[in-house]
Amino acid sequence: MKTVVLKKIVQALTLASAAAFGSSAFAGATWLFGDNNPTNECNATEAAGGCAAQAGSTAGSPSVRVSAFSTTGTSGTFAAATLTSWDGGLGVQANGAVNDSGTPQHSMDNDGYTDMILLNFGSAKIDLDSVKIGWNNGGGDADISVFRYIGTSASPTPAGLSVTNMSSGGWELVGNYADLSSSGARGVNSTNTSSSWWLISAYSEGFGSSKETAGGTLGSGNDYFKVLSVAGNVVAPPPPSKIPEPGSLALMGIAMAGFVATRRRKSKAI
Repeated sequence: MKTVVLKKIVQALTLASAAAFGSSAFAGATWLFGDNNPTNECNATEAAGGCAAQAGSTAGSPSVRVSAFSTTGTSGTFAAATLTSWDGGLGVQANGAVNDSGTPQHSMDNDGYTDMILLNFGSAKIDLDSVKIGWNNGGGDADISVFRYIGTSASPTPAGLSVTNMSSGGWELVGNYADLSSSGARGVNSTNTSSSWWLISAYSEGFGSSKETAGGTLGSGNDYFKVLSVAGNVVAPPPPSKIPEPGSLALMGIAMAGFVATRRRKSKAI
């Protein structure tokens, strides 16, 4: 009888422990961009104001705000640019740049300028999982770099940084990914890191090529693409839980074991 009671206690503690550790769960979401045709796509204006997660995403998934940046002039530093949208997704136009609005420079590219978009998920931590492009230039090259913000600023930006000193602004290179295709999403961030702020950029040699490189051959100057969607896991913070912390569970287990041992001693004494 005592053995059965002890087993039930252990089972209860195991279930409580699993619930406690499971409270920091992962939930999937997708954000879709384009020319608002169909209407579930977020065009540039909607993306800048806040693009809601797609139907089917986990309830409570945050909206994402998107802004554009591009290197400008001879300084080679990033500055705010114009976010554009097309039927294949989001593009970037360097402000004041010559020949950056026609085909194929109306997309995100690294032809003379390096274009990138900034994704802001508010207070939510996102484990970015994949990037899908909806267009590349005649099926041509599309190499990207992905960064996450690990600094301390409440409103981070790549503005004022160059392709060679992104880390000084708190941006960590997550990976370079070569030869994306509009035929399917490309998995990124295989180490499942998370952040509230992410950058997706046309690849530049200044970013390096040693960090989680995936795909074919990386190269600059000939990459043109539009970002159609991103997907990721919303890292849910542990709620104010009534479930004991793991340390408390351990103490409970010790206490229960002591209680059973005491009962056994009393039984033997009788």
